[in-house]
Amino acid sequence: MSAAEKHHEYDKKGILSALLGDPSVDKIALLKALAIITRTEFHDLTDYEVDKNIVRNIPEKILRKYGFVPIKVAGTHLTITLGWMSYSSK
Repeated sequence: MSAAEKHHEYDKKGILSALLGDPSVDKIALLKALAIITRTEFHDLTDYEVDKNIVRNIPEKILRKYGFVPIKVAGTHLTITLGWMSYSSK
């Protein structure tokens, strides 16, 4: 893909989506960099096993609408992770 074509793709899809779709870009490195920029933590959930006890208490409609995965409950605090659902490391 030429530089002009890449630039057009970035403008059309948004730079993050375009970079995630570019096979020459290291996706994990990109997402780690994004986490640093946004001052959030990066968690690779490729092999993460969802705790069904946590998910059971959250309506499926809410999970799908907001696209988050609950990963931990401590007292009254729920820790969630957000991600790009279209991203696949495979």
